[in-house]
Amino acid sequence: VALVSIDGALSEDWCCYLQSLGDDGDHWVSVARGPVGDVVDALGGFTQSFGLRDMGRDMLNRVVFQEREPSFLELRFDQLIRMGYGDAVHRTWSERFGGG
Repeated sequence: VALVSIDGALSEDWCCYLQSLGDDGDHWVSVARGPVGDVVDALGGFTQSFGLRDMGRDMLNRVVFQEREPSFLELRFDQLIRMGYGDAVHRTWSERFGGG
């Protein structure tokens, strides 16, 4: 169980999930769900991607505590390209590692 503290105060509005990626158990991902109003985004790019900027208490309780955490799907580069994400994969690779 993970506890979330915001500015030194324990928050009961957050829930954390831990999932294994793949069958080998060597890779894990942690996801934290909570009120979007608690998010601090120094550069602003992350919060601009939110589809919903605020939610009422009922929706917060349902999304954070009642809905199951969706499973992650591991994809290879060739699968992303076949799905139509080839340009984004190429752009990200070029930005990170250089080249054309």
